Amino acid sequence: MVFKNGFDSTTPTGRPGYTPSSAFLMVIETALAGPTSLVYSTHIDGSTITSDAAITNEAMDVAVDSAGNAILVGKTNTTNFRLKNALQADSKGGLMHAFIAKINPNAKGEDSLLWSTYFGAYSTTAESVAVDDNNNIYLVGSTYGRASLPITYTKFGTCALNSA
Repeated sequence: MVFKNGFDSTTPTGRPGYTPSSAFLMVIETALAGPTSLVYSTHIDGSTITSDAAITNEAMDVAVDSAGNAILVGKTNTTNFRLKNALQADSKGGLMHAFIAKINPNAKGEDSLLWSTYFGAYSTTAESVAVDDNNNIYLVGSTYGRASLPITYTKFGTCALNSA
């Protein structure tokens, strides 16, 4: 079985130069052929932004836990991204916001979204994800809001941004 993430930017906005994007997850059964090979497919996104920019909802990476759930990470600039059982319901401002979503591709409809949340500080993005044997989630990304990013260990190195 193959889990694929990405984003679709085919819908015109009516504003020249702006094309919105919508994050998606697809699960494809490689033992099957044709339309029956598509086991699961969904979009996850928001549609409201506070700046004059294109709506951005991009899935950057996906990992699979031991139960077969997809952990989807990415970035959005929307203030109404689809949240469920959120660890962090506030986007913390900035141009981009990291998101993490746990999706059960064996469930149907709204029940397939187990949880989704913004993560991080001001202008944070999630670029990559991994899940270990204990189902701990490891997230890699970047932030401009270093001073308010939740950390449990002292920083490595120095940074000119938001020096504290």
